[in-house]
Amino acid sequence: TQSRREQIEKLLSDKSITESGELKEKLASVDDGKLRSEKYFLYFMQLGKCLYTGKTISFEDLENNNIWNIDHIWPQSKIKDDSLDNKVLVDSRANADKGDDYPIKSEIRDNMRGLWTTLYQKGFMSEKKYQRLIRSTRFTDEELSGFIARQLVETRQSTKAVATLLKELFPQTEIVYVKARLASDLRQEMDMLKCRDINDLHHAKDAYLNIVVGNVYDTKFTKNPLNFINSGEKYT
Repeated sequence: TQSRREQIEKLLSDKSITESGELKEKLASVDDGKLRSEKYFLYFMQLGKCLYTGKTISFEDLENNNIWNIDHIWPQSKIKDDSLDNKVLVDSRANADKGDDYPIKSEIRDNMRGLWTTLYQKGFMSEKKYQRLIRSTRFTDEELSGFIARQLVETRQSTKAVATLLKELFPQTEIVYVKARLASDLRQEMDMLKCRDINDLHHAKDAYLNIVVGNVYDTKFTKNPLNFINSGEKYT
């Protein structure tokens, strides 16, 4: 596999990229550990530009979340997609203004289309990310229903086997699925600390949170999918 450094170096070898010289110097000053950080990687893959404003990102302030932070193109209130195809490094104020709105405002799309297209054509951006950025239409009901299925339907064979056994043992019982990531998101949203060093009680707390989140999602969305389709908020 190609390392992130090799990937960036190969892309910056394109002589038509005017920023390549300056970016190569900055790349040489960063160790591989920092390149594993999404912020640093996106900085180079965006040619040091904010993808919502076009501003030059200050390399020295890159780690300051009050100035620059990562935004999800498709809002997390709709789908838990944490891939780099769904992430952009942007000005924190522009990120706050965007909020959970999608598609991205036409003003931003019109102003940034040139940079987005250049990044896509030069290989710095995937087609999936590019299409998400330039899209001008809202999510369809079919897409939103698909998001529900992907977030709530369990696909692991071991979990399915356990569920089958439980249904046979307790035929009147309803099996409710919940993904661990949802409980983790709740912890972060509510600033709940998790300490593994003192004792093992965090396992019980995780189990309880999974019950709470599973019940909320099952009640709000699985049994009432229109709530998910019509909502732009996080239900936690």
